[in-house]
Parts: sequence; C-alpha cells; structure tokens
Amino acid sequence: MQDHAVKRFTSSDSSVRNRPLCASRVCLVATTTILLALNAVGPPSARASTAWGSINNFDVVNHTGEICHGFEIEIEDIHSRDITRTYNWNHYGTPKITEDNTDPVHPKVRIRYESAKNADKSWSAYTAIPSGPIDPTNGHRFTDPSLNFGGEHFGVGYRVPAANIVYHWLIDGGSTSGDGVYNNGVLTTVSAAPAKGFAFLNWSENGAVVSQSANYSFDNLVNRSLTANFIAVPTLLPFAPAADSFVLSWSLGFAGWKLQESPDLDPSNWIDSTRPATVVGDRENVTVTPMTGSRYFRLVRP
Repeated sequence: MQDHAVKRFTSSDSSVRNRPLCASRVCLVATTTILLALNAVGPPSARASTAWGSINNFDVVNHTGEICHGFEIEIEDIHSRDITRTYNWNHYGTPKITEDNTDPVHPKVRIRYESAKNADKSWSAYTAIPSGPIDPTNGHRFTDPSLNFGGEHFGVGYRVPAANIVYHWLIDGGSTSGDGVYNNGVLTTVSAAPAKGFAFLNWSENGAVVSQSANYSFDNLVNRSLTANFIAVPTLLPFAPAADSFVLSWSLGFAGWKLQESPDLDPSNWIDSTRPATVVGDRENVTVTPMTGSRYFRLVRP
C-alpha cells in the first residue's frame, strides 16, 4: 500500500443501508463496523486488509471473511465541496457523498458505495470472498465489474489537504424495520435486530448518534434517514494449558472491548478484570491461575 499524502489509512467492515422506501418518510440504514488496521496508528489487526495504490485510485481486497455489499471512505478535515472526482467503475457505481459537521473544527466527508436491494429484499450487488491470495497484478482486474473474485477498485480526488482517512467494507450485520410513510406528528418507532455474531450499537443520522436503544421512538415531523449501527462481537475462547490454570483468548481485530469478571451472575457484581493480558500472534490472552472458586468472564464494549 503506497501512502500518498495520507496520515492514516485504515479499513473496517460495515454493513449497508436498506433501500429507502418512502416521503414524510423514514428511511433506514444498517451498518456494522469492525476496525481493521492498515498502515494505521493503533493496535495490529488480526484481519488487516490489502490495498494497492493511493486514495485517488486503488485496488482493495475483501479480507473480512464475509460477502460484502459496499464500501465507505471517510476523509477528515475536508468538506463535500472539496471532492473533485470518484471512481465509479465497480460493482456499486456512483457513490453517495455526505458531510458530517458534528465537530465543526474537523469536518468529515463520507463517500459511500452501496448496494441497492431488489424487490424481494435481497442485495443486488456484492463483493465476493477471495478463494485464495490475490497478487497486485490480478488486483488490476478489479476494474472489470463483470468479474467478482474478492475485491474492488475505488478512488476519490479532493482539492485540499486531508487529515485521517479511514475505509470500511460494508457487510450485512443486521436488519431494520419501521421505515415507511407516516403522517406528520405521528409517534414512529424503528427497530434494529443484529445478525448472529453482531451486537446493536446505536442509531445515527448524518453521522450523529440519536439513540442507543434498538427500538427508537420519535415524533415524525420531517423526512429522516437513520442508520442502525452494529458491531461485530469477538468470541472469547477458553483453553487449559495446565491442570491448575486456564487461558481466555480473543482476536486482536476487535478494538475497544475489555474483559470483565464476576463471582456470580449478579449484574451488579461485574468488574473490569485486572489480570494482565499478553499478545500471542494475532490474539490477546489472559491467564487465570490458580483456579480456585467460581469465576465468570465476559467481553464488553463500553
């Protein structure tokens, strides 16, 4: 990956919006995020993505382990008016460009390539899981949308210097319900349900969080386009290397999660574990020894 005038270029998986159905309307989007590091500041990833080129013109391999239905590029410290071009000859066509001014000092622009949905609610476009390693020369074939073997070609041009750049693969991490046409002033409820292996994170609109409840109710006064954000849940794997100890292990690819423990399953008794963690390969391990009494463990994301 050649890093051209880019301070940070990371990748993650996310999922895609449901096709808007409606006008006084509520439109829903479902997204999932798994942070994956590529030439980035932060912890190493167990599933780092592979890309060739610069942000203006690059091939990228789908290393999520999932069939993807889109791709999003987030550029910090620029405005949407600064975007000069996008590369559209891929499985998703022309992207949607939005601007997030939640932090007015550091605005963000999101360039979102996403699949539409068919009438039967199936996805109309996808990026396949690679069947094996893809070398840079074969990556150039990503410019041919008639092929689908595990990657895409994207590109964004802009006229001013940018700060951080992050990209996300979009995967189907959950479903939403409640979109449609409503009379103004009517109490409206939208619901989000995570797919297996994912957890609901929040509802957002134009990049700003509006609710942390999976069932979000509001008085419908204007057209809204809401995003249900999901996050992949890491698997906590125990194994016993010796008779008087055991090890708890989880992938490094999940940033922001921490280990908690409790002597029972009382919700008030969970505390952050102070046991030291060590990195072994692409996993984080915590050893529990000696094995006395009963202890329960879980991974949580604040």
